[in-house]
Amino acid sequence: FRMAPEARALFPKDIHAQAAKLVEMLEVVVDGLDGLSELVPKLQHLGAMHKTYGALPEHYDLVGDVLLDTLADHVPQWDDTDRAAWGTLYAIAAETMIDAANALDVKTA
Repeated sequence: FRMAPEARALFPKDIHAQAAKLVEMLEVVVDGLDGLSELVPKLQHLGAMHKTYGALPEHYDLVGDVLLDTLADHVPQWDDTDRAAWGTLYAIAAETMIDAANALDVKTA
């Protein structure tokens, strides 16, 4: 929240449950790489849910940057190759979620 204090209002006061959900979703994404037909609907649902919470497309870039910086700080032997791979993975997941959120706008228009 140091990078985007305005985003703090999107989260509950006790952030621990949200942190656990993020870790759980990262596990779902990594585990789902071999089964994209099952992963994509999960990401679409998550994107739709985030839309109802007030998440905006620009929030995804910020979260991605913070996630990659956090991984770099905590994963032993993290390097540029890891950052590129995780960055690509995150970008695909975020794009899928944003597209699902945008589809909600089309349906309600």
